[in-house]
Amino acid sequence: MIQQVNHLSQFKNTLRKIQWKLNNPPQFLNTHRHIIFKFSSDKKTFIYRKAKFSSDQIKRQVIANQLFKEYTPKILFYNDDCIIEEYIIGQNLHLNTEPHIWQQFSTILSNIHAINSSNYGVLKTISSGIYNSFKDFIKPDLQKFPIIYNQKVISSKEIKQLEEYILNPPPSGTPNQRVCHGDIWPANIIYNKKTSKITLIDWENISSLSPEYDLYGFSESTHPKVVKIYKDIKKYYNQPLNQELIDYYGLLFIVSRYSSVTDYQQKPIALNNALLSKKHLFTK
Repeated sequence: MIQQVNHLSQFKNTLRKIQWKLNNPPQFLNTHRHIIFKFSSDKKTFIYRKAKFSSDQIKRQVIANQLFKEYTPKILFYNDDCIIEEYIIGQNLHLNTEPHIWQQFSTILSNIHAINSSNYGVLKTISSGIYNSFKDFIKPDLQKFPIIYNQKVISSKEIKQLEEYILNPPPSGTPNQRVCHGDIWPANIIYNKKTSKITLIDWENISSLSPEYDLYGFSESTHPKVVKIYKDIKKYYNQPLNQELIDYYGLLFIVSRYSSVTDYQQKPIALNNALLSKKHLFTK
């Protein structure tokens, strides 16, 4: 409660500095990466985000807005600590979203991935600093191997095969590193039926990666509707893709979850089964 009061005080101080007035009490949201206030000023609704970890979170969202104004929320104010952006009205995409809207999203994602990321240095940073290669990027995931070994669901030989596979990912279908959203899932895709516009939100993970990274979440599901959605996305996506690399990122995500208290301690069986389902990738 004390922290919330402190965050509210900082939020109000920011509004005073830019001479904005609140129309009503703000709505407070405490997420994994941000302190968020949804508020109204001058009869319009906005989102205030304060980064929890580093100013790079703000820089990334500003870069995203500069690159993709038509797909991102409009930014009204930002500094090293926070950002104020327009509140996007609409619905999140979901299993029953009409196919033509998913097709529209696929085209947008293709356009995002068409941008070479070499000119945007901040996109090649992670919490531990700058990564000069993909091996630097995945180092935190390699630290999970002792936990996996202790589960005894795969042998010592298979552990070594897993490490070798992770250190040597399949090639991307697209040459050079591209701009990737980094956290593509339906909650971050908003469709406004009135304007027929799709907006992508939560760009703090925008990174320099292979385009396949943004698609592995759709590829992992076996739900019939998600399978159909994924087929539609690939059909209208106009950049070359390597499905093996998409599967690789799915495996990497499973490995990363072994450090999560929720996944590792509370769901070890489900997590181990997920790893076993990917064993064919690194033992072939």
